[in-house]
Amino acid sequence: MSRTSKGPELKVRSFLRGVEEKATICDLEQIKKYFDYECDAIVVVEGVVVGSYEKLVKMVTQYSNKQLFEVVILPFIAGG
Repeated sequence: MSRTSKGPELKVRSFLRGVEEKATICDLEQIKKYFDYECDAIVVVEGVVVGSYEKLVKMVTQYSNKQLFEVVILPFIAGG
């Protein structure tokens, strides 16, 4: 995944397949796919669970001086 726009970078580590995949750098537009209902993912940015793409954008823009954000993508596993 390569960056397509300027702005903050997101260092994404995904565990969706049960193991840690190689970290990638992406931008805000590229991370939208993880908020798709079909993805069943939990998005954690700088240690905070972010429930929507809009909240992610708000969080990132609040820290305009920060250029790199750590993002972890975890599988959503429901039990019962």
